[in-house]
Amino acid sequence: MYVAGDGRPAAAGIYAIAKKKAVEMELAKCKIDIMSLNSQLLDAIQQKLNLSQQLEAWQDDMHRVIDQQLMDKHQDEWRSAPSSLSGSTRAHSGQSSRRAHRISDRDKRLFSFFKKN
Repeated sequence: MYVAGDGRPAAAGIYAIAKKKAVEMELAKCKIDIMSLNSQLLDAIQQKLNLSQQLEAWQDDMHRVIDQQLMDKHQDEWRSAPSSLSGSTRAHSGQSSRRAHRISDRDKRLFSFFKKN
C-alpha cells in the first residue's frame, strides 16, 4: 500500500489512521456524555420519587386535618342543637343527622382533589 515514489498512498493511509483516531475520540466523548446524561436522568427520577412521596404524605396529612375539622364542626353542630325540646328532639335529630350527612358528602366532594389517584 505504501508507494515509495510519490508518497500519495502513504499519505492517504496516514490521513485515514488520523481520521479513525479522531472518530474514536469523538465516540469516547459521546459515551462519556451518555453516561453523564444517564446519571442526571437517574438523579431526576430519584428526586421525582422523593417529591411524590412527600406529596403523598402531605395529602394524607391534609385528609387527617380536614377529617378532624369536619368531625369538630359536626360535633359542635350536634352540641348546639336545642336539647330542651324533648318531644321534638327525636324528630329533629333524624333531620339533623341527615343534614350533617349531606354536609359531610358535600364537604368530601369539595375536597376530593386531595384524594390520591
